[in-house]
Amino acid sequence: MAVKSNYLEQVSKLSAAIDIAINSIRLLPPDGWNDHDINSITNYYLSLKDEVLYPKPMYKNLKSLKYSEVSALTYFQESSGKTVDYFWRQVDDARLGYRRQNKMLKILKRKRIKSSDEYDFVIDVLLVYQQEGKITTREAEDLNEMIAAYEKNADKNDL
Repeated sequence: MAVKSNYLEQVSKLSAAIDIAINSIRLLPPDGWNDHDINSITNYYLSLKDEVLYPKPMYKNLKSLKYSEVSALTYFQESSGKTVDYFWRQVDDARLGYRRQNKMLKILKRKRIKSSDEYDFVIDVLLVYQQEGKITTREAEDLNEMIAAYEKNADKNDL
């Protein structure tokens, strides 16, 4: 079975985005990162790129590629600063079609956490967003209520 051109296009775009991620981190390392941090994340991205370009046959599909895309873009979706800004400018200039999303705003507007990915995201960034002033005290309280509601729902579904 031949691989569809859409899959190959997505592989090409993701590979280019990974190259931009590596370049962004090397050129403008995030504040507080040392050489070890830079080398570790660079190696991670190189490994991810290898998996994208040369996947095991069972992972050679758009769904698996989407997981790799999420892995590649998570830092740049959830962080801020000169590295992140540079990355998104380069992605836009390369016309790769990836867009920066404000997951937190979507969750706050919807007033609920709808998936385990969103739950993990909120758990991971809630305190940091509070400390950095990205969310208000009221929004943090709302998010804690959403976390509790999601956990209650998850417990029911586990039974």
